[in-house]
Amino acid sequence: LDCLRLSIEESDMKPSTPSDSICFPCHRGEFSGVEYQHKEAGVNWECLKCHQSEAMETDYAIDSPVKFIIKEGPRVAPLCYQCHTKSEKEHTEYQYVHGPVAIAGCDMCHNPHGSNIKHLLQKDISTMCIECHSKQEMLKRPNVHAPVVKQGCTGCHAPHGSNFPYFLAAPVKDVCLKCHPKTQQQKNNHPVNGHHVS
Repeated sequence: LDCLRLSIEESDMKPSTPSDSICFPCHRGEFSGVEYQHKEAGVNWECLKCHQSEAMETDYAIDSPVKFIIKEGPRVAPLCYQCHTKSEKEHTEYQYVHGPVAIAGCDMCHNPHGSNIKHLLQKDISTMCIECHSKQEMLKRPNVHAPVVKQGCTGCHAPHGSNFPYFLAAPVKDVCLKCHPKTQQQKNNHPVNGHHVS
């Protein structure tokens, strides 16, 4: 099989067609039916942009060297930021950084090869957030806030980081007024004008 070749050729770095890639013969099926494909992976098959071409010793496979592990080990963000430079700048400027971003674990939420969910997400956004944050019972309550149901967690929260507490996408007042603009026009509210609502 071509994928068992011992040496990497120049064409493997930037294959002119997917079938020229050393990875294609064994991995082509993994992209079948995948709607959103990472350009370097399932489209251009430039796998060696992110993966080692030589066998490497690793902390997680001590018994034998591993071929084609990613170049940065478990910290994938340095690889992602090579192309997503704007994201790196944004992420480092947040006052509050989401845990996976802080530990350089982009692949905790995103699939680096492809996905049937936009933004190469591992699962739909609400499922992913709720699983990590143990909020499953929240969706079983009799009344669930409409944005949670319709837009998911990112309707109000920024997934990578924020300059506002609780990773809100904006100050809390602005987040609420986006859907409830009439609230700002209320003149009389409980218990007196000028109380928290106004």
